[in-house]
Amino acid sequence: GESPLPDCELSTISSVTNHLQSASFPIHGTTIDQSQNFSTPLEMWTHLLSSPTKRAWYDRTSHYYDDEIPPTVDGMLGGLAAISPRDLAASRDFLHAAKEATQGRGGGGDDDAEWRYCCDCGAGIGRGSKELLLP
Repeated sequence: GESPLPDCELSTISSVTNHLQSASFPIHGTTIDQSQNFSTPLEMWTHLLSSPTKRAWYDRTSHYYDDEIPPTVDGMLGGLAAISPRDLAASRDFLHAAKEATQGRGGGGDDDAEWRYCCDCGAGIGRGSKELLLP
């Protein structure tokens, strides 16, 4: 049948799947209740976004966030509100390496002047920003 996904999303899913497969990552999955197995991300999203599955999926998700977890950072992160010192150290090492790789390219003489701004692209809830990037 025809996929319920727009062409741009099909293209993205296909690209991500190809990348993961080329890096030898196993590609498979299951529904949260383990009632359905999927061999590809496309198969999973096609199933989840088809009617009536789509409505049930959103209803379960809404119920989970409305009724089953507390409205806190810890609830949102499933009990993982604290960030590991090892994660912070690895992020700090990455930032230092990035700074070294770009030194002298900012046009200013003072190293700090070249690194006054940052962008946290982790797509998370901000634990890294809070512990690493904010003074």
